[in-house]
This record gives sequence, structure tokens and C-alpha cells, in this order.
Amino acid sequence: GALIRDSSSVTEDGVQSIQRTLEAIEGILKGIKDIAAMNAEVYTLVQDQTQSSSEVNGQMQKIQMFAREMRDATAEQLQGASEILSSVDSLSKGSEEFMQGSEKLVQEGQKLADLSDRLLKRLRTFESSES
Repeated sequence: GALIRDSSSVTEDGVQSIQRTLEAIEGILKGIKDIAAMNAEVYTLVQDQTQSSSEVNGQMQKIQMFAREMRDATAEQLQGASEILSSVDSLSKGSEEFMQGSEKLVQEGQKLADLSDRLLKRLRTFESSES
């Protein structure tokens, strides 16, 4: 009878140990899923930021082009004041678009920084739970 009780106790301890291990694994899997979701958000934000950077770069190129046009129009003076005014208008519009793109880039940069902070906190929580 004692042998059966001892065996039953060992088996019960083993089952409890396995249950604790399963619970720990479930926690790890949840942490991994959370991190994967955050990584997906980071990826999306980086894509958005890359797109915004591309748009800002395009606007900067437009501004440079308009500035060259203004220089050429002034140097030649053959094309007259109307072309200069048109270039100034284009430069103004390009600058507005550049500013809008820059503001969007700053906002997306802040979102990326916030998400990075959240991800770092989650990773630290995950590391703490492993200890």
C-alpha cells in the first residue's frame, strides 16, 4: 500500500510539474504572439515612414528644380517676369507640400518611437518572466 501511495504521490507531483510547465509555455507563446503583433505594427509604420520619406524627397527635388528654374529665368531675363512669378508660385506650393510631408514624417516618427517603447517594455516584461 505504501509503495502505491508513494508512486501516486510522485505521479501527482510529476503531473503538477507538467501543468506548471505548460502554463509557462502558454505564457511564453502569448508573449511571442504579442511581440509578433507589435513587430507587424512596427513594420507597417516603417513602411509608412519610408513612403513619407520618399514623398518628402520628391518634394525636395521639386523645390530644387523650381529654384534652378528661377535662377535660369533670372539669368536669361528673356522669358520675362511671368515665368519668374510662375516659378515662385510653384516653389511656394512645393514648400507647402514639403512642410506637410515633413509634419507627417515627424508624426510617424513619433508613432514609431512610441511603438518601440511599448515593444521594449513588453520585451523587458518577457525577459523578467523568464528569470
